Amino acid sequence: MQRVMITGCSRGLGGSLYSALTAPYSKVFPHFKKNTTTFIHPDHMIEGDIIDINTVNNIVAFMSAHDINVFINNAAIYSNTLVKNLCEKEINTVIATNFTAQIHLLKKVNDVFLSKNKGLIINISSLAAKSPSPSESLYSATKAGVTAFLKSMQLENIGTNVYCMDVYIGAMKTDMTKHREDHNSLMDPSEVAKQISDIVLNNNTSMYVNELTIRKT
Repeated sequence: MQRVMITGCSRGLGGSLYSALTAPYSKVFPHFKKNTTTFIHPDHMIEGDIIDINTVNNIVAFMSAHDINVFINNAAIYSNTLVKNLCEKEINTVIATNFTAQIHLLKKVNDVFLSKNKGLIINISSLAAKSPSPSESLYSATKAGVTAFLKSMQLENIGTNVYCMDVYIGAMKTDMTKHREDHNSLMDPSEVAKQISDIVLNNNTSMYVNELTIRKT
């Protein structure tokens, strides 16, 4: 049975991943920045802002205690601001959430998996990391930075049973894209989650996908 930890499950893709992976063949433990659910037992989830290093440490300790073997790094915030309009507060907040906190988290999760020589890390990235768009400079930069970090970690983990995978996702129909005129025609998060859950539930350690792109046809 796969034992999966997912960050950022409050809404959007994180919520869809939680639903898609909650099955007879997996046990899912969600993280929420602020929990608003009543159907998950408090002992089976983590709450807190990943900017806080205490939250990061709590997630890692929780993973060790519950023998997690799949970690999905999904928590992030969106920035849709032209470079000329970026302020210091937005820059610092987005970098702290989407880059610095995730570097700390991925490093510590990797250490946990290396200690038991088993684990799969899935990093939810974005096509914006490869093809930035106007007004997404900050968001794209942080996504690209985490991707570069994970790629190096992939290489360092060669010869172990710890695997890393980047998932580059195109625009989805979430709160993040409400400003777009084509919002209603974008990918459904539940369909994207199904693609990712298939990889998790059918994980084959003799070979693995280290990069995946999911985009609208």
